[in-house]
Amino acid sequence: MLVLSSFFMLVYLVGWGQVLAQPVEYRISAMSNVEYHSNIQKLHCADWNSEFVLCPLMVNDNVVSFTNAKTVPSATLLMEMKRSSTSAVSTERYVFHAAETFDANEKLGYWATGQQDGLDAAGWLHPQRLQEIAGGPVLVAQPARGMFCFWPKLSTQLHKKMAVGVQQAYANAKHPVSPKIYQWDGQEEVWSVWGQALPTDKSDKAEKNDTQ
Repeated sequence: MLVLSSFFMLVYLVGWGQVLAQPVEYRISAMSNVEYHSNIQKLHCADWNSEFVLCPLMVNDNVVSFTNAKTVPSATLLMEMKRSSTSAVSTERYVFHAAETFDANEKLGYWATGQQDGLDAAGWLHPQRLQEIAGGPVLVAQPARGMFCFWPKLSTQLHKKMAVGVQQAYANAKHPVSPKIYQWDGQEEVWSVWGQALPTDKSDKAEKNDTQ
């Protein structure tokens, strides 16, 4: 059934002729809702949250491009993107950046990817794999297209620095996605907003959503 499902998804996305001519590889791009709605006639993406959508990408002859699969439901697009991106969410992909801490014996830091190959946003579809890499619950952010990072939720010393960095990256991005930080709820199986940095007159401060 999975083979048939994948085959019919190919037909939806590229048509019968191209399906028979060459295989199609699916990748993922996060795009802000504002940017998506300004380009909605050119492409089709899956609903994700109030901030951004996840867009399926095709790779043909080493060229990555957006799709325009208007008739494909969001659930189907997400299923196919998740299936195709499983192997991309691994320790080999993410670079660990150590952070300075008050305790020299405590090793803190965050993992990030910015290869801009159409797979940087794959972590949204594989939260359990992110947790395996970090060794526990994580906080995740994607301030810009092609920029994705996560760090241990228990590393409280990191939260403010990361929130401010995410906010700055978002403000300076050519294709901003979201300034917010998200957490994974394993019971509800959904991402929710953990908080974000709010700029003030003198400095940035991290605001946590205490209801989560």
